[in-house]
Amino acid sequence: MLRFLDLGDINPFGNYKQPLRKLNWLSYHGNYPLNIPSDLHSTKLVVVDMSNSSITERWPGWTSTKVLENVEVLNLTSCHQLGRIPDFTPFKLMEKLILEDCLEIIKVEGSILSLTTLKSLSLKNCSKLRELPEDLSSLSNLEELIIDGTHLQEISISEGMQSLMTLSAQRCRSLTQIPDSRNFMKLQHLLLNYCGSLKDIPVSIGYWKSLEELNISHTGVRFLPESIKNLINLKVLDISLSAVSCKNYK
Repeated sequence: MLRFLDLGDINPFGNYKQPLRKLNWLSYHGNYPLNIPSDLHSTKLVVVDMSNSSITERWPGWTSTKVLENVEVLNLTSCHQLGRIPDFTPFKLMEKLILEDCLEIIKVEGSILSLTTLKSLSLKNCSKLRELPEDLSSLSNLEELIIDGTHLQEISISEGMQSLMTLSAQRCRSLTQIPDSRNFMKLQHLLLNYCGSLKDIPVSIGYWKSLEELNISHTGVRFLPESIKNLINLKVLDISLSAVSCKNYK
């Protein structure tokens, strides 16, 4: 039984009638909309890779096929025709969503909040991205949020996101603030290097007892709060070429 199918840039499903009940991985990188027949009968499909394709948010397949209901990993890297976030409501089991280098996406919209099983979300190098939903509390299982190289000015991390372990916001040059919350008890990695507009670290960081790595190199952060001494698990603190280190040399 076929388990991995790489279509490259062709779309052979037009007259395809053979059920693919054991198909686990589907890869497509073409310039034409992928036509997945509703009777494909692939109940085992868990990984869909449509990176570098011309897929758009208007693709009927987002909501018209049940084949995608069990997908756990969706890769849409470098889908430059994607102008906005598609309707993800049918993806009931999604755990990893990769939207890296989607250059036309300006904001992350509501349907992403339906992904309650999501563990990893990467929006890396979505250079026009300016807005996240105000309330992300429904993403209570999210462990990794990567927003490197975006145009976000602030990060809307909700109180309910207590599973978050990695927050990477490297090279977010417009970022001016990070969440002031006591509830990030599992956060281990906070990467803020090259966020030149960032000036302050919240006092509440002292409550993030699981933090192992804090990188604020090449930022405008001027002072480290006294509460940082409470981070008993901190192993890596990088303040190189930040306003903190520059101040110490004056």
